[in-house]
Amino acid sequence: MLYLRPCKVQAIQQNKAKLEHEGVKLRRNSFHWSVEPLSRWMCFLGIPIPTPRKISICRFATLLHTTFCFLLVTSSHLYLVIYTIHNAKSISAAYIHGISTSTLAWNFVIENLTLALYTIGSSISFFICIRSGAWSDLVNLLTLLDQNLATSDIYPSSRQFAIKILIFIISSMLCVETLLLLDSITNDSTLTRKILEGYCIFTKIYPATQLALFCVLTRTLSLQTEAIRKHVEEMCTQSLPASLTITETRNSELRILRRHHRLVCNSIHKLNYCFGTFLALEVVHVFIIFTISSLYTLMGAINGDLVLEVLNVIVCLDCIIHLYLPTSYSDDIVSQIDKTYDALADLLYQQPSLQNEVTLLTGQLSHLKFDINAMGFFRVSKSLLPTLMGTTLTYFLIFLQFQSAEKKES
Repeated sequence: MLYLRPCKVQAIQQNKAKLEHEGVKLRRNSFHWSVEPLSRWMCFLGIPIPTPRKISICRFATLLHTTFCFLLVTSSHLYLVIYTIHNAKSISAAYIHGISTSTLAWNFVIENLTLALYTIGSSISFFICIRSGAWSDLVNLLTLLDQNLATSDIYPSSRQFAIKILIFIISSMLCVETLLLLDSITNDSTLTRKILEGYCIFTKIYPATQLALFCVLTRTLSLQTEAIRKHVEEMCTQSLPASLTITETRNSELRILRRHHRLVCNSIHKLNYCFGTFLALEVVHVFIIFTISSLYTLMGAINGDLVLEVLNVIVCLDCIIHLYLPTSYSDDIVSQIDKTYDALADLLYQQPSLQNEVTLLTGQLSHLKFDINAMGFFRVSKSLLPTLMGTTLTYFLIFLQFQSAEKKES
């Protein structure tokens, strides 16, 4: 008995190590693991997302931290908007080398009001989203997608993308803040205005982080749609002898792909429900800020203010990236479905015995169409980019007309 005891302990330790290793593998192929870098950052900002590991002791501290961050952001933006409305002309004169017109002053008011609505509105919509049943439904659907058609590379790829996009939003925000600091040194605005504007622009990190989470989710669904296409293409390339067993196996695989497509459709529906309000605020904010920043870039070039010009060029580029990221992955989902049609046509040509299941899957792809949209008002796609340019040119013409009318009156 004395000799059996160590062997038993060793076996138990080996089994325990094996189970722990399998647990790490399972955790690495999960949605929460893929967004862990973002979730940690969001918890630090005071906008935590629900995770499977809930610690009741920390709930009160998390709630207190979230409330404090939200009240600080809200009060700062409201005070900045009120301050800008009461001192709009003096602020425009301080920033644009003594140029103070009603049109330019109203641009400052609109810019700060848009920033306040964007930041506060995004936070409120996100709080409502994560506390509703739609968020838990979305997470459950992503889990079902992985169970239905397991792929080993989707979540590691999503985690790498989450890290990259997190580094991007932090570095871009630091770049804008540095240029804003240099610009505030050269202009004649008050110290209160400089501090408020610097902090309120930094709070754009909140909706930028939410945009990063949305892009990670959209990219994950795009990869799930791509998995359907790749699976069909693999069925085309595999040359197996025709038999009843092979045909039944292929039909079973096609039924799994049909179920996978339905799960992707339901996931996108929940994604639109969770982020629809945020996307509407994001697109409106991008359009307004890009237009106003383009105007400031022109004013900086005319007056020889290099810092103001570079600052607003970077803001314009940031707006384009904020619009390009969600629209590119949204269009990629539709593109993968179109490519799946071609793969199914090739499969039907090579294996006519699969006609029934191929027809059913093709019909489902035709009828269950999906897209990313902002509360149903407009589709989030790359077609918004030329619309943005057209809106900017239109606003330039309107601004020049108002400016020339003010100069004639003066």
